Amino acid sequence: MVQVALDDYVVRIENCIPKMIKALRWTVPRRLMGVNLSFFQGLVLLALREGRRGLKMTQIGDETGIKPTTLTQVVDSLERNRFVERRRTPKDRRVCLVHLTRRGKRLLKQIEQHRKKLITQVIESLDPDETENLVCAFEKVTPILLEKVQKSSRP
Repeated sequence: MVQVALDDYVVRIENCIPKMIKALRWTVPRRLMGVNLSFFQGLVLLALREGRRGLKMTQIGDETGIKPTTLTQVVDSLERNRFVERRRTPKDRRVCLVHLTRRGKRLLKQIEQHRKKLITQVIESLDPDETENLVCAFEKVTPILLEKVQKSSRP
């Protein structure tokens, strides 16, 4: 690929990324179940969706990229609103797992419905070939990007 074309692609992608991040922040509705949700709270809830038996704080941090001190504040806030609860494990009482509560599961369901609706609207605005190309590009770029970020964050 010619360097000029490559540079142009980099600039175009760099221009899109902040706009995409801003738009994606709104995939977690700001106000649900009488609570103003932060972007980080939404990320934690989405991470817990995968942790059927609860997750350690370190696992949530690894999944979301949220720093430990911020993560503690986020989980405290979610706990105050009864969306999550911390439970000690029976095998090792020092280990604490964060679980979604029923209220948290209901909230997560609302978030997921909102996100699916938004993504559906985006897909419906594309023709079938554009949709297929977009999905294929995301599926290809995501693991490459994750690998590069993980390598660059290692000492």
